[in-house]
Amino acid sequence: NISGSVALSFPLPVALKIYSLMMGETVYRITSDVQDVVGEIANIVAGAAKAEMSEQELSFELSIPTVVIGKGHVLGSKGDIPVMVIPMEIGKHRFIMEITMKFKK
Repeated sequence: NISGSVALSFPLPVALKIYSLMMGETVYRITSDVQDVVGEIANIVAGAAKAEMSEQELSFELSIPTVVIGKGHVLGSKGDIPVMVIPMEIGKHRFIMEITMKFKK
């Protein structure tokens, strides 16, 4: 059994671009709709990770995705849990995904 989390960290232009691509409309600031779309992206990624683990016959317990808005936020984890940071891109826009996983005893 594995417990962990998946975190996506989007700069403002990336969050707005994702919303635009998914909803077909342009926005220029964070709204509750943008937050909902970003949260849905986190759910999709976490669900795919969980499905992949299941195919490997591993039980993966994920924390509930949360959306954090604001400049200079820091994602943290407990010191004994390794963090994998994966840089990603949508066109010229960059963002990161952080994955933590710990085998349960």
